Amino acid sequence: MRELLGRIPIFGICLGHQILALALGGKTLKLKFGHRGANHPVRHPDGGQVCITAQNHGFAVENDLPDGTAVTEINLNDHTVEGLEHRVLRAMSVQYHPEAGPGPHEASHHFRRFRELVEDSAKVTIPAAEVEIVTSKRGGKEKVQAKVNATE
Repeated sequence: MRELLGRIPIFGICLGHQILALALGGKTLKLKFGHRGANHPVRHPDGGQVCITAQNHGFAVENDLPDGTAVTEINLNDHTVEGLEHRVLRAMSVQYHPEAGPGPHEASHHFRRFRELVEDSAKVTIPAAEVEIVTSKRGGKEKVQAKVNATE
């Protein structure tokens, strides 16, 4: 996935959330019991809106994410990262299953946001030679930096 960052819009769901976090230089952790079922409350830090989500996973993304990566949602039960976005690389993800729709339309905004990323990427040409993903290890932690020279 790291080779795709910055080249195409990415929307990771469940395991895709963990893979995106790892590709960005983040880390995952094993949950003691996991998140299972259709009643997990998740909050959006920007607006405080709470959604009830369907989940089925035993790992989570650690909250110590690389620069440029924003946490977009938090699990209210254990405060794990439920959503993230890297705006420069046009990548976003959620740990839960928005397509399961335990609420009537609670997660539809994710699909609208991804559509925006796709439409915006059609307006911006980023040749492969102009996207550079640089990784380095500092203190045992891998750091990922994206250098993008976009032209309209």
